[in-house]
Amino acid sequence: MKEKKERLREREQEKRRAEREDQVKRQKLYVLAGILLILSISAGAFLIKGCGDRQTKSPGQAAQQVSSQSNSPDETLTLLAAGDNLFHGPLIETGKQKSGAWNYDSIYANVKDKIQAADLAVVNQETVFVKDRSELSGYPLFGTPTEVGDALVNAGFDVIQQASNHTYDKKEQGVLDTLDFWRDEHPDITVLGIHGSKKEQEAIAVVEKKGIKIAMLNYTYGVNDNNLPHSKSYLIDIWDESRVEKDIKQAEKAADITICFLHAGEEYSKKPTKDMEKKVDFLLRHGVDITIGAHPHVLQGYEMKKDREGHQMLVYYSLGNFVSTQQRPEALLGGLAEITLVKSAEDGSVSIRDDYGLTPIVMQYDDDPSARAVYLLEDYTEEMAQKHRIHVYSNEEFTLKRLQEMAGAITGDVYS
Repeated sequence: MKEKKERLREREQEKRRAEREDQVKRQKLYVLAGILLILSISAGAFLIKGCGDRQTKSPGQAAQQVSSQSNSPDETLTLLAAGDNLFHGPLIETGKQKSGAWNYDSIYANVKDKIQAADLAVVNQETVFVKDRSELSGYPLFGTPTEVGDALVNAGFDVIQQASNHTYDKKEQGVLDTLDFWRDEHPDITVLGIHGSKKEQEAIAVVEKKGIKIAMLNYTYGVNDNNLPHSKSYLIDIWDESRVEKDIKQAEKAADITICFLHAGEEYSKKPTKDMEKKVDFLLRHGVDITIGAHPHVLQGYEMKKDREGHQMLVYYSLGNFVSTQQRPEALLGGLAEITLVKSAEDGSVSIRDDYGLTPIVMQYDDDPSARAVYLLEDYTEEMAQKHRIHVYSNEEFTLKRLQEMAGAITGDVYS
């Protein structure tokens, strides 16, 4: 009996030892599993960090990854462009105040809201500015008061085109006076087409707004009498295919989109000339995205062109006059180009929205100097048309209805 109890006790002790050994083994397994879990988490974090580092080194790839998870909307930028700001003698006189000061704000007052509503506004300043009042002049060799530049800025313009056939009307001094005015009085304004040195000419103007970089080029077919000395060729950007091609390549590296403001064509022609079409096709082939024309002083059409490779370019052949006192009915109807650029939140590409268009404007001048101003066609009246001084110079019809018909022929819209 005693031996039996002893055997039972030994079996019980052996069972307990086995249970303790199993418990120790399980604890070791738990510890090992915990270690493996920690190592796995650490390794995963390291891999994630490594991917993050690789994305940082490859901006395009990183942007694609981020944007695919982003719900942010596309960015849009509205661009407005006006035609020729051309100051003849009567307009120069309009700015003289009884106080002795000069001011031209009233000329742009009726379109100011339209201009300022755009994110970016551009105008073709057809003539140079002069500091010496004795040098002020209208046609044929223009010299314009600097206060006109002040008025353009007050109206809301951000970018000024200065390359035209009249840019050398006052020789080198006129160009330098114009540059000095913009730099001293309005340093934030982007000025195109004129330069103080060869080095300045080689730099491409890039305007960045709302995250969109826009390269802007401005050329004129030439200057009057072709009297710009070769040694001073850097003063004005004159069309030269090899130079233009080089500029476009540089522009495309620096910006998301390239715009060329082209001063060319034939004055008072209602259709683009073969030479203008040739220049436009050259710009299309070399990758320009938007071309806006000046010089004819009358409205011409606009269209989206496409080359054989599928590249598209929006072209406005001529926006006509913005401000002038020319004596042809068709030269008193101009247009404001309105374009929306869209930057994709997904891949950062910039495109032109397909609702681009043109808003017609009318330049009014009559015997009352205070009535010399530019108006939106939608705000213009038949009473104003009958008071217009154009009737002194031309027997052609100048009525509200005729202006609406001319505008409709360009835009395809019906105005009433």
